[in-house]
Amino acid sequence: LLAIPFSNHFTFGLAAFLIGHIFDAWYFLQFANTSNLPVKSLISGVIVVFSLVISGITLPHSNELIMPVTIYILVISIMGITATLAWRRSYIHIVGAIIFMISDTLIAINKFVQPIPFSAYLIMSSYYLGQLLIFHGMLRLFRENAKH
Repeated sequence: LLAIPFSNHFTFGLAAFLIGHIFDAWYFLQFANTSNLPVKSLISGVIVVFSLVISGITLPHSNELIMPVTIYILVISIMGITATLAWRRSYIHIVGAIIFMISDTLIAINKFVQPIPFSAYLIMSSYYLGQLLIFHGMLRLFRENAKH
């Protein structure tokens, strides 16, 4: 849906990913813990700053989609932070969440700010890599939790 150039399809794609990220964040919250809290705080801070910078770059150009894009940026940031809070021994899901955020950033810049050369390849490769790492990390979290 995000790949279709019409804005009404873009909004549906945004909504579909929004729902997926809400479920991701809910899943990660099940594994949140206080280990490595200083590092988790630092990573979460970087995610917040990154999201604010991207908001400043993309929102002025998002016109009639400013509210859905703002909500989406907030939810994907929460997903990244909850992935960080779920860190125990494996951090692969955090890397996946950050790569997914980069993929979404490329989509936003390409759609709202300026076309990016080879955007389809960059977006899709970072999207699939991010999804793979998130899924792999979720499996590790589940397995680690089952051992305890």
